[in-house]
Amino acid sequence: MSRAHFTRRGFMAASAGVASRLSLAAGAAAAPATIASAKSRPNVLFIAVDDLNDWVEPLGGYDGVITPNLTRLARKTRLFRKAYAPAPACSPARAAVLFGVEPFHSGVYTNYEQWQLGSKLVGQTSLPRYFRENGYLTVGAGKVFHDGWRSSSQRPAANDPGAWSDYDFCDVEGRVCELGKEDREEAVEFTDELSFGETRVKTSEMPDVDSVKWFIRRVLKSRHDRPFFGAIGLRKPHGPFIVPQKFFDLYDDSRLHYPPGVLDPAHNTLATNEDVADLPPAAIAMLKQFGEKDHKRIVGGKTDLWKDIVHSYLATISFSDYCLGLILDAWLGGPNASNTIVVLWSDHGWQLGEKMGWRKFTLWERATRVPLMIGGAFGGTTIRPGAENAPTSTVSLFRTLAHTALSEIPRASELGGLPLDGKSLKSVLLDREPGAGPALSTWMLQTADGDGERRARHVSVRTANNRLIAYGNGDRELYYNRNDPYEFRNLLARPDAEAKATAERLAAFLPAASECAARARTGG
Repeated sequence: MSRAHFTRRGFMAASAGVASRLSLAAGAAAAPATIASAKSRPNVLFIAVDDLNDWVEPLGGYDGVITPNLTRLARKTRLFRKAYAPAPACSPARAAVLFGVEPFHSGVYTNYEQWQLGSKLVGQTSLPRYFRENGYLTVGAGKVFHDGWRSSSQRPAANDPGAWSDYDFCDVEGRVCELGKEDREEAVEFTDELSFGETRVKTSEMPDVDSVKWFIRRVLKSRHDRPFFGAIGLRKPHGPFIVPQKFFDLYDDSRLHYPPGVLDPAHNTLATNEDVADLPPAAIAMLKQFGEKDHKRIVGGKTDLWKDIVHSYLATISFSDYCLGLILDAWLGGPNASNTIVVLWSDHGWQLGEKMGWRKFTLWERATRVPLMIGGAFGGTTIRPGAENAPTSTVSLFRTLAHTALSEIPRASELGGLPLDGKSLKSVLLDREPGAGPALSTWMLQTADGDGERRARHVSVRTANNRLIAYGNGDRELYYNRNDPYEFRNLLARPDAEAKATAERLAAFLPAASECAARARTGG
């Protein structure tokens, strides 16, 4: 792979637009609204990013990452610095966000389960559908709902549009831009999501760029006769980490370093890696899903691939940031700049060697922490830019957007029977109260090791200072994240009285077994 250095200044100019354009966009915010009802009913620009962890400039997860447009958006919005995913996988995390229901209440726990095929979410009103039922124009492009289940032999009939994953956008064209077969002649075929390298496909022809350009034409640059709920989903940095050469050129190989939070990467077995020595059996079973196998191949094989994969993930993040720049330029410079709430969120994080993990599918910090930004204006009120440090779950987005845009939080009877989980962040956005409280993340193992862990439900409780992971077999982990941000030391491996007391206090936030739903049917 060629790695010619590409300047940050050149990238920012190409992706963020000319600086003077920003001042014109700022002036556009004061222009008259383009729809009659905009004063009381704002537009919603809903941006979902796939598999983006805290490796973005505003969160500082990796020193040297280049994300000028995420930085630009963070400066215009309220940045939730401790935002967490409801689950460390696409299907359960997206179902939780788009229906406002925790996985342990819906029954959608892993990517093998789909809400359309037998979960408690069948018949429940989703976030975009709720806005459509309240008079909004709803438009979706890219990956918003998790649509991998379409390949299932159990998928609904094609003549039943109400059953498809993008059905919530059916009053206008619901567009899902598939990845297609990318040109991988320059890429390394490693393992499905971990394949990496450059593609010969032009940036302008990448699927995410195609979706974004369609969305810009259809939503952001068009005038509408009613407020819109516009959802645009970026599939990158979801693997394979394959993007055009220029995004690799942003990074100099000699400056790349192993990810922070990785302890002793050369020891690549569960028996020798120091960072897993204090983990309980359930955590080891979780790592066996992928961790040990991936780690041996990446760090302990004939060729050390860690730098190539880190480089490729960084390049893919910068590609997504480029796509975001197109969206921001179109929003700020278009006819819908005023009276629009903008939200950016990621479905979950991604590990790159922490505790030997090289994917998602765990409950530790890097797999669950995500970017979350909310800003813009509504009803004559502008959300003040700034940062929030209290733990926040993205499951709260349904409550927050309904409360902020429509001035009410729907009852369970209005949605199909299930009440919304999470907490409305409207008061936080209006500076009336701080924080949001503990954030929960739920996971079930997908292994079939015969170790009794396959069907166990595991829950993480993240507070301002701590993380408690409660496994289905009774095992526990506790971390003091304020002093141990990378979760090196499990305080319950040799607990003292204080650790035991903290674990008991955090356990009060765990869902009771009686309130947890059975697993949904699988997608195939």
